[in-house]
Amino acid sequence: MFIRYKKIGNATYAYEVKAYWDPKLGKPRQKTRYLGKVVDEKKKKIEKVLYTKHREKQILDLGDVHLLSHVYRNSGLEKIIDASFPRHSFFIKTFVFNRIIYPLPLKSLYYWASTNALKEEGDISRLTSQNITDMLAEIGEEGGMKGFLQRYLEEYASAAPTILMDLTAMPTLISSMLSDWGYADSGIDHKIGLLLVSDKDARLPLFFKLVPGNWTGVSLLDETMDELRAYKVSGPFLVLDRGFFSADNLVKVKNREMGFIIGLPATTTFFDTLVEKVIPMIRVPSNAFMLNGNYHFGSVERVKVKTVPLYAYVILNPERKTREEKELYSEILGRVAYLEGRKRKMKVAGRFVEYKYGRARMKDEEIERKLRRNGVMILLSTKKMDCAEALELYYSRDIIEKNFRYFKSDLNLLPARVHREDGIRAYVLLMFISLYLLLQLKKVKLPMSLAEGFLLLRMVKRKIYDDGSVVVGVGKEQKEIFEKFGCIMPK
Repeated sequence: MFIRYKKIGNATYAYEVKAYWDPKLGKPRQKTRYLGKVVDEKKKKIEKVLYTKHREKQILDLGDVHLLSHVYRNSGLEKIIDASFPRHSFFIKTFVFNRIIYPLPLKSLYYWASTNALKEEGDISRLTSQNITDMLAEIGEEGGMKGFLQRYLEEYASAAPTILMDLTAMPTLISSMLSDWGYADSGIDHKIGLLLVSDKDARLPLFFKLVPGNWTGVSLLDETMDELRAYKVSGPFLVLDRGFFSADNLVKVKNREMGFIIGLPATTTFFDTLVEKVIPMIRVPSNAFMLNGNYHFGSVERVKVKTVPLYAYVILNPERKTREEKELYSEILGRVAYLEGRKRKMKVAGRFVEYKYGRARMKDEEIERKLRRNGVMILLSTKKMDCAEALELYYSRDIIEKNFRYFKSDLNLLPARVHREDGIRAYVLLMFISLYLLLQLKKVKLPMSLAEGFLLLRMVKRKIYDDGSVVVGVGKEQKEIFEKFGCIMPK
């Protein structure tokens, strides 16, 4: 055993060398062990210095955040956010990315951001509960929100768009002028109304509005049209759910020189009048058409609602009619069986069976009326077209219904755990931004679901060392996802 000295540059290093015989090779060999740096050559003083230059300090998730940053920037959304909320752009970016990748409560944003590459872009120490509350309050101020919507609509609203409008209920924990008791998906709850406007052709959200939970679409339409006009959304054609129907609303929209198509509620006498006039003669070959694999019968009638001349599209779906008739007779027979079983406790009065804790038998006239309406849909429009075109246009409302589903499922809109009115406005605004970015991502067709794609991208990490960093985990599947989005590989 002996000490070997090796000079590298201006420094000398010492190694312990041990000789031994290798029986497999049949010759002598050596083992070396690093002793350290020679600090005094005369005295042969050695100081062992640990080699820490490439010691791993941290591993951050990179792939998912890198892809989102690419889409966020290239869509123009980042520019709009920076211009509208310069003091809070990093918080908004963090919130939006978290909602799309892995939705968490607001209080957990700091811990999520500390594990991914976003921590290299901004000060994550600001993501405390109190700071988030304050930032939401500032974002929710009316001036900032109007500035954002103005820039957003200037960028994304097309000329004379076909717009879809619908209203949903959001259960909430806050008590304010916006919240009220009413029906929501979960039953009777404390709720806020969310009105959403989307572009049919671009399939993107255009505008949103928070309203008191007890408001209806009937009372919202006129006010929303005024706001869209203030944002210079000109000449839209409206596709409206029957919940927006009222004769006064149709007059107001017509006076604004806007076109529309709207469902006529089956509860109106006008619906029954058109059914009695058209349905008995509708089943003829010239009225038949196919849509989405189902055949229908349709007839176009000229009508007037107050002073507004319209086209009424009376459409019969035979398959739906058969199904609804079966459901109606099942209900009728179920009631009869129930009533017969309690006959001793009942008093018969004409066609009704009266009792204290039961259900009354349905009138014959009511049954006949329901049978006539089964399978029938009536649409009113300012535009003349064939019945197949009218029905397909009305069914495009599915776009906005999907947007609501994305809000509630993919982005975890509910429950809204924000306790200030300005905070809830800001929270819904950030969810609106998240929805836009999510829909941009869904435009790209991947060989797997978007959620599975993000799981694969999360395998791409940035390893940070004392003297730099390196990207690992980029495999064939990850490269394919980046290429689909036209995204440069992370370095």
